[in-house]
Amino acid sequence: MDRRRYLLSTVALLPVVAGCTMGNDTTEDSESTPTPSPEDVPTADGRPTPEPPPGKFESIDEEAVWAFEPSTEIQSYALGEDIYVETARSLARVSPTGALEWTVDSPSETYNLSVNGGSIYSTAFGGSVTARDTTSGERQWNQKLDTGQLVLTEVTEGTVFAHVTNDDPGVFPLFALDADTGAERWRTETGMVMRSAVSHGRCLTWSTVDGLSAFGVDTGERQWRDDPISSGYARSLLTVGDVLCVSIEGTVFGYALPGGTKRWELSVPDNVEIVRKAPSGFSYPNRIYVADDSGNLLAVETTSGVELWLTGPKGKPASGYPGLAIGPKSVVHRTENVLTAYDSVDGDRRWAHSTDIHAEPGQPVVATDTIYHPVVRDDGTLAVNVFDLETGRRRWLARIGSGEYPPRPIGVRGGHLLLKSADTIYGVPTDGDGAATQ
Repeated sequence: MDRRRYLLSTVALLPVVAGCTMGNDTTEDSESTPTPSPEDVPTADGRPTPEPPPGKFESIDEEAVWAFEPSTEIQSYALGEDIYVETARSLARVSPTGALEWTVDSPSETYNLSVNGGSIYSTAFGGSVTARDTTSGERQWNQKLDTGQLVLTEVTEGTVFAHVTNDDPGVFPLFALDADTGAERWRTETGMVMRSAVSHGRCLTWSTVDGLSAFGVDTGERQWRDDPISSGYARSLLTVGDVLCVSIEGTVFGYALPGGTKRWELSVPDNVEIVRKAPSGFSYPNRIYVADDSGNLLAVETTSGVELWLTGPKGKPASGYPGLAIGPKSVVHRTENVLTAYDSVDGDRRWAHSTDIHAEPGQPVVATDTIYHPVVRDDGTLAVNVFDLETGRRRWLARIGSGEYPPRPIGVRGGHLLLKSADTIYGVPTDGDGAATQ
């Protein structure tokens, strides 16, 4: 297995806030351009590179962006109503507006965090699991297990699932702990978990050793197992209604839940990179959207595995890791430095625009009628470019700091888009909080 993919598989928000005002400066590429008609807009399907988006960016006041930068490196974070940030020395709860709610000492380095209900759960180097009260940070329980490094697999209302991680993905224990007390309910042996989900009374896992496995949530007994591609790597594992969707290399599989019968398999033009569900409230909920590493995008009906539509390059394949964000009516797909919006139902292209060629793009985020696109510019400046979802028109941008890579979106809470760079959590005001836009 390639080292990059193995590392990706093992890893299953600051405090100064000011009013949000709009500055008068514009970016160097902010000249207004006419809006092309949809049929005139070229895309990455062999036609010329699209023109830049219409309109111009106005720069949001940098003081309106808050930042939380701990004194030591961020080890892990988790998002609930607030964001929880763990370093080698402390665990902190920060509100979506940047207020530090509490901080507690952390006696050991944390591997990962998960929030469920009124508790924040963590695993630490050495094989322990800890639960803390989200309101105060007070420790509720700590369970030390006689094993190696633990990772939180999944956390449900009543159960904390944890598994052992190792540089060599062999056979290791999978644990189920009582979420309220930390008491061990059961343990079983399986291949090192690299993807997981809990649904229909099953803890669903994928490993390079055992392929797909389904364990009873209450007993830990293996209910079924399948290894559709013995030498492949599972890029995603998610549930949509009564179907478990698994992508392995260039194929997507659908399994019936809870029984595990394979319903369908669908070949994708190239290796799958991203799979997203249809958003909550979508008129057609039984859909997934799949982006591969050559610039193809397809919509799949999950009950049958039928390919609903496919779009992609007809000329030279796109390169680089794609971006994908799903809204109620549009799917936003990034290939290289081009953003394209498609109708989420029928795949009709709505618009396509080239983005800043002097910036490395990150993952786009769709919230209501807006696209937020994090980038890192050539000079190391981190920024979020904001576009209108319906037209692709430029709205505003926020410069948020500096770094080597684009900041990673965490989520939208309390009128702020939350992002993480290597050592800082940022909060960028959204339009819903009164950010002036053009």
